Amino acid sequence: MRKLLVTCLMIWTPGLGLADGLTTPYDDPVVMAPENTWTGPYAGVSYGRDDKITETQQCFKLDTPKACDDPIFQQYPEFKRIEISSTKSTEDLFGVFAGYRHDFGRIVAGVELGHMGEATTFEGQVGADLGRVLIYTLAGVNDDSDTIYGAGADVRLGRSLFFNDTATTEIYTLRVGVKF
Repeated sequence: MRKLLVTCLMIWTPGLGLADGLTTPYDDPVVMAPENTWTGPYAGVSYGRDDKITETQQCFKLDTPKACDDPIFQQYPEFKRIEISSTKSTEDLFGVFAGYRHDFGRIVAGVELGHMGEATTFEGQVGADLGRVLIYTLAGVNDDSDTIYGAGADVRLGRSLFFNDTATTEIYTLRVGVKF
């Protein structure tokens, strides 16, 4: 009776293997590995801070302010005294971005279009796939034809949600995006 009970349990209990030539329905499972690739389109929102330093220059002739290109300074340069002052301002910027990347194994390359504050940017990216982390460099242009460059790191928080920290020529941004 005991042998019959053990045999019945082996046949009907999933995962215990073979019993009298019969197999369980789970003997050859298809294991779905989590998608861990950076290939595909993505989009998201960003927040950044733009720290600007503005320098102003004033020229003085005997303590009277004049424009620095005034002809009097060409004629009498010994009376010219220049004062330079600078002011620092910080501006909070919000934006959106969208792009496409292709994962070639250890190397990831892609393009991105973004808008933050009043600037629209187009950039190319090349980086290293470290699994859940993507470290990359970027270079591109904005709508004023100024060159931008920088570096960033994406950290995958789930299958499609990622967090990003990017530093470009003048702006540091934090971004959250979704890979489709």
